[in-house]
Amino acid sequence: MDETLESVLPPNNDSYPLPCDRIFPPLLSITERYFEPRFFIPQPARKLISSGYLCGDQCMLFHSNRIGIVSIAPAHPLLKPGTVIKEVDFQVNYKLNRLENKVSGKSKRGGQKVAETSPICVVHTGGEQETSYVLLAGMKGTLIEVNEKLSAQPNLLHERPWSEGYVAIILPNSRTFKIEKDNLMTHENYLKKISSKSTDSSD
Repeated sequence: MDETLESVLPPNNDSYPLPCDRIFPPLLSITERYFEPRFFIPQPARKLISSGYLCGDQCMLFHSNRIGIVSIAPAHPLLKPGTVIKEVDFQVNYKLNRLENKVSGKSKRGGQKVAETSPICVVHTGGEQETSYVLLAGMKGTLIEVNEKLSAQPNLLHERPWSEGYVAIILPNSRTFKIEKDNLMTHENYLKKISSKSTDSSD
């Protein structure tokens, strides 16, 4: 099996598409129980590419109450064994710091508006080959919060990306929620996309 495709398959033929940590293996984790994953392959703005930032596959975890949790897909380079994350920087440009996002009330007024290609943070790795990856919002909506823990414990993104190491929470508009969700790939369609990319690159 292709190494890239193998990395996005859940272990042990588990029906859930993400290899989530379980406190007690026979019992489902909270992520497995309450969140539906969708996947996307980011298309960053040219400005980000010209700045030297790289991208990798991401996933969005959807709860039944419409919130979407931004994370990374199992195939993302940040999850390769031995990767050390040096910094998660929410200062996405000189004017905009995602850590300054504030919301109020049930309607989450005041939150920063994001689009599919809006950068949420930049992740810097350490080691012999220092690299920077930009993580995008993946859908339109209101930014509810970013995971401030990542500022102090950046390697949580590598160690527990689908629980404590999540990136951000976004609330899509109620009228466009289904459209935003359907714009992202199911696990089945994501595997097909990965497979076709692998086939194209091997030709």
